[in-house]
Amino acid sequence: MTERLYGLEVRYNNNKPLYCFSAEHAGVGAQLYNVDDSLNLMIYVKVAGERTQYQLKTILPGDKLSFRYLDCDDTKASNIDELEALSRTHKPSALHPGFRIGLDAKLKSGKTVRVSHPEDGGFRFILGNIPLDHARTQFMAGNRVEEWHWQFPDLHPNEAITLEVVETNWNDPPPSIEQREKH
Repeated sequence: MTERLYGLEVRYNNNKPLYCFSAEHAGVGAQLYNVDDSLNLMIYVKVAGERTQYQLKTILPGDKLSFRYLDCDDTKASNIDELEALSRTHKPSALHPGFRIGLDAKLKSGKTVRVSHPEDGGFRFILGNIPLDHARTQFMAGNRVEEWHWQFPDLHPNEAITLEVVETNWNDPPPSIEQREKH
């Protein structure tokens, strides 16, 4: 009997799809985070208890990413190691004054949510298959004053979330805002 694998299909712009697979809890995951005026993507894969990470650097406004959660009965070829070759090597140009980097997240329902971060802050989009049969997706942002949180719908096998990187001066209101404690 073949071991059941859970995977992630990653699409970046018009490049061919990239795949990674694991049979373990929290075996596949993605983290997209801002670095100055661009984004970086980290893909995590855990096999035989060992975690390997792959990085895509300098993702810019206009770029698109899609993540599809997979459930496979047979062994499929992983090619996620090709991700790093897609990284840009040049430094991004500055965003327009008063703008920040954000994401238009197209959810599996078809609804689009614009997410970003508070002034002088940062953000992380996180996807992980901790429960195995589905993947959790969420977006967290914050600065020294407050933390914002959007919990996106879980992805079940063959469901996807698509993210378009945008330059923005607004975002949809976060469902959860917490004030940070002052020290």
